[in-house]
Amino acid sequence: MPGQAEHIGNLSLGYEKGGFSGRVSMTYQGKALQLVGTRSELDGYTEAFVRWDATFSQRLSSLISVFLDVNNITNQPDQAFVGEAIYATNQEYFGWTADLGLRVTF
Repeated sequence: MPGQAEHIGNLSLGYEKGGFSGRVSMTYQGKALQLVGTRSELDGYTEAFVRWDATFSQRLSSLISVFLDVNNITNQPDQAFVGEAIYATNQEYFGWTADLGLRVTF
């Protein structure tokens, strides 16, 4: 089915102690058929990838905590190809992103 990856997986490792909370997660998505060609050699795919994310928070008081979320830590690109991975048609880097802030809970 176009757009559906062959395999997907998620793994998360976390640690909490006192007011600290930390998580590192990995997401895997296998190659996915995107375009059905007139022959199987002309089928278009997105390449399999592994992405890493992390989130940390520290409680400062009963109402306030500080947090840091970092996504796509390794700057994994989105890639596409036709037929075989050696016939690349597209490669895009979106970079990593981070959010740092204070959270107030009432």
